[in-house]
Amino acid sequence: MNQVFHHIGLLVKSHQKDSEFVRACVLFLIKQGKKVQVLLHDTEDKMVADFCFNDPAIDLIIIYGGDGTLLSYARNCNISLPVLGINGGSLGWLSAIDPAKEWKKEMKKIIRGDYQLINKFILSVSVERNGKTVLKERAVNDAVVNNRELSRIISIEAHVDQEYLTEYRADGLIVSTPTGSTAYNLSAGGPILYPSLEGIIITPISPQSLSQRSVVIPGDKKVLLSFVKNKHLLRLTLDGQRVFDLEKDDEVTICLLAEKLQLIKTEDYSFFEMLGQKLGWGR
Repeated sequence: MNQVFHHIGLLVKSHQKDSEFVRACVLFLIKQGKKVQVLLHDTEDKMVADFCFNDPAIDLIIIYGGDGTLLSYARNCNISLPVLGINGGSLGWLSAIDPAKEWKKEMKKIIRGDYQLINKFILSVSVERNGKTVLKERAVNDAVVNNRELSRIISIEAHVDQEYLTEYRADGLIVSTPTGSTAYNLSAGGPILYPSLEGIIITPISPQSLSQRSVVIPGDKKVLLSFVKNKHLLRLTLDGQRVFDLEKDDEVTICLLAEKLQLIKTEDYSFFEMLGQKLGWGR
């Protein structure tokens, strides 16, 4: 039996808090006997500090926005609560409800416990510099290393655990979760992974050698990247939002977190059906 929700935090961007849909959503949830707290999201990478944990009674986070809003939440906030996405953007890969369709019907089912709970793998990304950790953050989709300024080929040496994998000479490198397999990884020619498959994808971006292709490794492995042979300034980007400048002697370590993002989907959700809809298969 799934959890039934009673106290809901509705996360919206600041400029949407008075929108017609947000007002309708709050009113609908109150009529269902639920307590609702409207929470504000300022920018793609900034949250109102600890908004959802000022009230420990909150048992569900509903996020109204695009995939970027949900990615930002998952990177910056405590992810112990289930999350329901309402698509206020374009593609809506991570959302369960479309406001343009029968959203009240689907919402009523979900808040009474009729839903699927999908556990999404998350990357832990850290950067070591001169023996110190200068960055340690999460990423839901991917971590990408590429040239900081010019679109020139770069050199990245990759190890899996302590075993040498290869030296990539490419425009960049994508390290992706199964969730991120349908994002930048897919555009770069990488494979699509089923969401529950515990693995990490390593995909070069426009490699110099045609023999360098994507590699899928087990989820209990660590990816270690170094750049000592590289002559250009590099940057690390997490989920297309968080940007961090790398230095030549930095080392990047990427692995899966034990903690997962609990994402709610409708009871009839099908990953393969979603692929057909989002990618236009069979059209």
